Amino acid sequence: MGRREDDEAAQAASKARADQDAVKKKQEIHDLAQVLGHDYGRRFVFRLLEECCTFESIWDASSRIHHKAGMQDVGHYLMAQIGQASPENLSAMIREAYTRKERETCFPL
Repeated sequence: MGRREDDEAAQAASKARADQDAVKKKQEIHDLAQVLGHDYGRRFVFRLLEECCTFESIWDASSRIHHKAGMQDVGHYLMAQIGQASPENLSAMIREAYTRKERETCFPL
């Protein structure tokens, strides 16, 4: 096999991986949209976002700030995924949280 054939094989393998990744990403987005399509799914995801300190300051005078920053990064990632999967359910989830009187704990003024 020559260099040209090696390059073509590598390009074909790279394209196959990219195609697989695209299918996987599409499935993940679909799965999340399905979860968010139910009120119990939105409540569960919102609790995850709260646990990740997504809506609050992560400031801590100790080294715990690094742990909190990592948790918040996960929350921000999840918010971005929700925004892609189902923006209308993102706003519904936040609206429902306000309605449940979670505003004081989730959205401090």
